[in-house]
Amino acid sequence: MIRGIAILALVAAASAAGEPAAIPAPGDGAPGWGRLRWGMTADEVLAAVPGAVRLEPALRLADGNLVAVGMDRLEVASTAFRLRFVFDGNGLALLSLRTPPERYADGVAFDAVARHLEARWGPPDRAARDAGLVEMRQTRWRLGPSTVDLEYIPGVVVILYHPAAVREPPPARGG
Repeated sequence: MIRGIAILALVAAASAAGEPAAIPAPGDGAPGWGRLRWGMTADEVLAAVPGAVRLEPALRLADGNLVAVGMDRLEVASTAFRLRFVFDGNGLALLSLRTPPERYADGVAFDAVARHLEARWGPPDRAARDAGLVEMRQTRWRLGPSTVDLEYIPGVVVILYHPAAVREPPPARGG
């Protein structure tokens, strides 16, 4: 099921010319993109991502996380996104790219972004479609210590970049 519209993906930087940056390929297994790492403070993210700005006022989410840094435009596969960096008590916890609310995003935009990400990272680990009441699509790539989810509901395309879930060891048997 799609987790919602608040979705983030890490990005290295916007170009100095002010053109929107494309999502960079993941690095060498480090837990972030470019100079970004999970757990960074807002000030560290601002220093690492040219074009990122502090959001005033910051937005406190229902789960207690804070949306404190963002970029108003980032382009992926000719689709414009708004980027938001989400922080929890331990620092940078999530990046969300969401198509602008004032522009309807269709399935063609989702397909173009999916092809772009697949060309960079290979086939997704999971892809699902549900055309019940409304069409929903979700695609996931596991990239070392991070996970990228690409999601679609009519009108909205989102990319969520977050730490991969740590797998719990199976419970001990017996005694």
